[in-house]
Amino acid sequence: MTTAPPPTRSPLADPRVETLVAWAQKPELPLDDRAIAAVEALTDSLPSADAAAALALAAAAAYTRVPDRGPRDLQAGHRLVTLIGRLGESGARELVRLRERVHYQQPSKMIAKTLTELEHELGVPLGELEDAFGGPAVDAELTLRLPVGPFEALVTVSDDLRRVRTSWTGRSGKPVQNRPARAVDHPDQLALVQAERRRLQAHLTDLRARLEDAMFGERSWSVEQWVVRMFADPLRSSLARRLVWRFDAGDTPLLAIPRDQGLEDAAGRRAEIPRDANVELWHPAENPDLQQRWQRRATKLGLDQPIDQIRRDVILASPTLSRLDMASGARLDQRAFRGFLMNRGWHVPYLGPFFTVPEARRDLAPGGPIAVLHLEPGSDEDGRVVLGELAFESVQDRELDARELPPALVSEAARDVLGAVKAGT
Repeated sequence: MTTAPPPTRSPLADPRVETLVAWAQKPELPLDDRAIAAVEALTDSLPSADAAAALALAAAAAYTRVPDRGPRDLQAGHRLVTLIGRLGESGARELVRLRERVHYQQPSKMIAKTLTELEHELGVPLGELEDAFGGPAVDAELTLRLPVGPFEALVTVSDDLRRVRTSWTGRSGKPVQNRPARAVDHPDQLALVQAERRRLQAHLTDLRARLEDAMFGERSWSVEQWVVRMFADPLRSSLARRLVWRFDAGDTPLLAIPRDQGLEDAAGRRAEIPRDANVELWHPAENPDLQQRWQRRATKLGLDQPIDQIRRDVILASPTLSRLDMASGARLDQRAFRGFLMNRGWHVPYLGPFFTVPEARRDLAPGGPIAVLHLEPGSDEDGRVVLGELAFESVQDRELDARELPPALVSEAARDVLGAVKAGT
């Protein structure tokens, strides 16, 4: 005879959590003695992880604006955030969501500080926590369906997984070409559509940026972690299924792309990987000879990648030189050149009569290496800058040989420089 599993215990069955939720539902009241005692008791003896959502509700209430006073109870909110931060990944999930609803500066800083501590405790980069728990939850069609009176707004991720668009259905439920004129009669719902569109676009942009960083940031996962992180929701799953992943287990790494029927290699064959494989996002600089093969496969599949990967420009160090000499002597418009590199994370000085540090720098990874682009001010009055060589240094200012560095890091720095040359020409 099979014994039925015991029923899941509600977080509200904990009287301490119940006390705080009841307080949260009483507008404007500061934390009373009973609620203070509940917080202290929870601090001494943590509740179950399932209580994180209920505690986040109380924290949001504490940070709610009270007219002519500011946050309802700032210190209570801080204490609750600290408590939520002790609940592991469940706490991280609720703090990411709470951060999206809080607009005061001090609460935002407190939540960010707690998330940073969780990042170290869990061993999961903050970006991945944000990827996993932030942003609107779209359906299998990558769409948010939001009512606006008798109409419906469909906020959808575009087919190329790079942008977000909004379409509408009319009263009959049939698609219409433009937003219904009567939608303005429902300003609150219409404002929510606009806010959720901005939120989804920001989330998509963040996901794409973190995937791009993962190509050369030496970020890796176990197979189990990879599945959880990349396939836990429709949006991340759609992104992951258009990228080439590297699976290391043994002497020969395997490159494969996730398809509906399983992993496939560049020839379209089914790929089998060991359960103990290490997973990374492939950068073509690691295997330049395989890039054309994957490009042909992508063309056959009609693969529209959300980030430049398979067709990414690859620039490698010369076998005979420790530095890269790609465009030395090029005279570039300084404003356009600086703007491009600064958008790519470089620190670029303005070379003028009062500030002439002759190099631009970018930290390529925590703890180094650092890309160093040597510069000279132009001799004319047009504010131009003259390019020198691209070198690499350690955090101790020791020059490094480009030939001995990870090819992906060298290629990314060189790609930035060529992009800046194009922008400043």
